[in-house]
Amino acid sequence: MIKVVGLIKRRSDISLEEFRRYWLEQHSKLERASLSANRVQRIVVSFFEESLKGVAPFDGMVELYYSSREEMLRAWSGDHDEVMRNDEANFCSPDFRVFFVADEVEIGRNIGVPGD
Repeated sequence: MIKVVGLIKRRSDISLEEFRRYWLEQHSKLERASLSANRVQRIVVSFFEESLKGVAPFDGMVELYYSSREEMLRAWSGDHDEVMRNDEANFCSPDFRVFFVADEVEIGRNIGVPGD
């Protein structure tokens, strides 16, 4: 499983709530379209609520899962990706966006733990 992880900082002129709302109500429509247009298998968005140590340099994270490196490269080279990047200007700081490719390897799960 290959995934692209993006760490995102909101634009300085919008609140954390506006950042979250735009991503979930507007940008997510483009992300959902990406599920069929670009063969993305799964998209997960996380919003950072607090930092356990130090100041968090980012406000959110996106994980885009692909079946292979080839599928990922095909998705990131298409026209749909340009539409996504253009829309990111509506809520993301252009200076604080980092995307990288990760090979996800699950180390283990704790099945049956209370709260799961």
